[in-house]
Amino acid sequence: MRKRMVVVAAGLALCTCGGSGGRGNGSGFDQALTGEWNGTATLALQGLDPHVFASTVQIEVSGSTANITHACPDGSGSISFEGSGSSAQWTRARAITCSLVMFPDCPFERAYVDYNYGSLSLSPDKTLSVEFGGFALGCGDGRSRAATGRFVGSK
Repeated sequence: MRKRMVVVAAGLALCTCGGSGGRGNGSGFDQALTGEWNGTATLALQGLDPHVFASTVQIEVSGSTANITHACPDGSGSISFEGSGSSAQWTRARAITCSLVMFPDCPFERAYVDYNYGSLSLSPDKTLSVEFGGFALGCGDGRSRAATGRFVGSK
């Protein structure tokens, strides 16, 4: 289940964005993004120790649409997004919400993070990098915390 945490990062980093680079000719995402990516993810909540874990990201691309299922750490959620090329930035007025029950320092049932901005890039050596952010709530003290995440991986 922890492996799915970063899937949100990949989906959100592509969500409602326009990209460039790679084989992007304005007609869609670089097909090299398609498939399973294995790597390391880091999730940090302000004031708490970062959580680093092995992770897998699954991306499916068809033209200018990319899809991710099981987007949240608990296996819920799915995301569809539009874009092109091999890099993207996004902001989203309405966040994607996921439970934080799997986060070691925030195991409260009602704790969650809203992811609402991020970026994605596929380097020339085919390393996928995803960064994302938002805010976490419900970690026991009643305050909102900045939340950031990063995934780096390869096929």
